[in-house]
Amino acid sequence: EKLLMMLEILPPNIGIAYFEGFRPLHKQKEYFDKKFREILITTPDKEQVYQETCKHVSPFIDNVPPHGTGAALDMT
Repeated sequence: EKLLMMLEILPPNIGIAYFEGFRPLHKQKEYFDKKFREILITTPDKEQVYQETCKHVSPFIDNVPPHGTGAALDMT
């Protein structure tokens, strides 16, 4: 219902592409690790790589990422 309400207020040329409603923790880890490795190629400082990765993919260490609960929405 909330997504349909959002569609009503978006401009006519903007839509929603729904592709994943629940993300298991192992998939979240896979996405995080992949992005981490991509950034590590150009940035040698692992703490900086971790911080930058967290901007793109929610970390899975010591928390339950919103994607793992179906409580997140990515927008592009």
